[in-house]
Amino acid sequence: MSPVVREEPSAWGARLRAAAAAGELSDLPFVQQPAWAASKALTGWESVRLVAQDGAAWAGAQFLVQRLPAGLGRIAYAPRGPIVLAAHVEQAAALRAELLRGLSELRRDGVTLVRLEPGESTPLPDEADQVNPADALSEILRAPWFAAATSSRITLHRARPVQPSTSRRIDLSAGMEIVRATWRSKWRQYARHATESGVTVRSVGADGAEALHTAMSSIAGRTGVKTRSSAAFAHIVNAFNGEAEILIAESPSGETLGALLVITTPTTTTELFG
Repeated sequence: MSPVVREEPSAWGARLRAAAAAGELSDLPFVQQPAWAASKALTGWESVRLVAQDGAAWAGAQFLVQRLPAGLGRIAYAPRGPIVLAAHVEQAAALRAELLRGLSELRRDGVTLVRLEPGESTPLPDEADQVNPADALSEILRAPWFAAATSSRITLHRARPVQPSTSRRIDLSAGMEIVRATWRSKWRQYARHATESGVTVRSVGADGAEALHTAMSSIAGRTGVKTRSSAAFAHIVNAFNGEAEILIAESPSGETLGALLVITTPTTTTELFG
């Protein structure tokens, strides 16, 4: 097994795309792509990518790095990472342990705190709370990392997640008729009403950032949740260079009724804002 090394953004991006193309990565998180790191640079985040390799198997993550307050050093945060690709459980365990030991490499960047939010996932039972699932349901995802930390003589501490703990995944490969058949009756009613009312949806690039900002500001006014500026939305779309788009729903008179910002990877399209 090779020691943990730093990887340039282009090499890391190529690594992820190759894994997705080979079917080794069923879900390529957009927050692990170099374009996400580029978009976060607007708010002062730098980025580092670390990889441990064992033949064709590997473990790695893209870390976002920013200074902590009060002179406490810097934090390195891996959203939906590390990613581990290995054919055998034993090899995956060894790669996790090696990558955890290699986190000391981040000291060169002044990092004093590392936060990991591995991208593994598991389906929730239908009867589970879909928003705040019981902690025990995700224990199987945490266990391999705590085991790797023990073998590496590193201590990991639980923390509240930054990324959403659950998400709704919709398989589009079967076609839209199959997808519609799974909708709740109220959803079908909304879609039918929109169609009969002449609502249209168009896809735009960064030019739709102002419409998205208007829609998000309306939501913020009702919920109190802060929203980003239109410049920030445009920055994200531009950073992903064709892999992000803004969808705008309009009435026949041209009134904006809603807007979404979605990001597409080789495996998944994610609604980020809307």
